[in-house]
Amino acid sequence: MSGRTVLLLAAAAYEADPEGPGVDAGLVLRAAAAAGLGADALDAAERAGLRRGPEGQLRLPGRRRLYETVPPERRRAAHRLLAAAATGERQRSAGLLHRLLGAPYPDPALGAELA
Repeated sequence: MSGRTVLLLAAAAYEADPEGPGVDAGLVLRAAAAAGLGADALDAAERAGLRRGPEGQLRLPGRRRLYETVPPERRRAAHRLLAAAATGERQRSAGLLHRLLGAPYPDPALGAELA
């Protein structure tokens, strides 16, 4: 795993708010740490285009293209990491969305939680 995985985590995090100003850096960094990635992977992601916003968000130009070129199982794995890293009531809806996007098949129980 590498900086490319951090880029994928950031791109997948945008799915919770595609038009937003950026993604929660804490969420992405917790997910990266859970995947066993350290500061060197974040440094590599920053060299590849990941940017820190003024209010602690991460921004990733070209995120949609990167997200769409990754195989579905890798996208689902990224969403599962993000779901596990989404903590607290403030991130509840994002956590549910990432759980849904990380599922390999429709999950009626999870759908009911989102409703």
